[in-house]
Amino acid sequence: MPDTPGYLEPYQHAVREHGATWGAQLWKSPEAQRARFAVACDLAGIGPTTPARTIADVGCGRADLAAYLAEHGLPRGAYIGVEGVPELAQAARDRASEAGWSDCTILAADFVAHAELPARLVNGHGVNAIVISGALNTLEQDAALDTLRRFWDAIAGRGVLVFNYLPTKRDPLPPAPGDPARRFDTEAVLAWAMSLTGSVRYRRDYLGDHDATVAMA
Repeated sequence: MPDTPGYLEPYQHAVREHGATWGAQLWKSPEAQRARFAVACDLAGIGPTTPARTIADVGCGRADLAAYLAEHGLPRGAYIGVEGVPELAQAARDRASEAGWSDCTILAADFVAHAELPARLVNGHGVNAIVISGALNTLEQDAALDTLRRFWDAIAGRGVLVFNYLPTKRDPLPPAPGDPARRFDTEAVLAWAMSLTGSVRYRRDYLGDHDATVAMA
């Protein structure tokens, strides 16, 4: 697909190789995915005793976050998944339905390219929690921060933005040939977040220093 943006091509390639299955999402393992989800929910204030939120799962893949929330009995309002790979978007519709979400929308959209999407989610769908889990991994840092800024501008004062990224390692090794993953400088990411809000939470203690999650409110 020559018109596929570079950041989506690894996922399109994986879909061609594996179909719209677990392997097409480029997660390291189900356990790592669940660890990320647990931290994102904690920082977003999604817990067994908290009010239900209207959640936008941006870069939702197969809607595994929807299944995670259902499996753990976490309070559920509406769920809006956003996925730029059509085959994965369809798989997300099926998976969210199987997970029992009665108020569920899956948008087939490239969240990087569609600048109007954040405002549409917040103003049109009433989203008050935006979760971006694993979906920034193929973006360069500047492009990721530009994209995150649009989501922050839409939800600032109205909810929480939670995202994770791959941080630079203390003793980095050269990337493997063909590895699509990009790593971000944590000092730069946190400085960017704190320039926009005084309410920033950060964790990097859950996957052996190989992943980081930021919440902005």
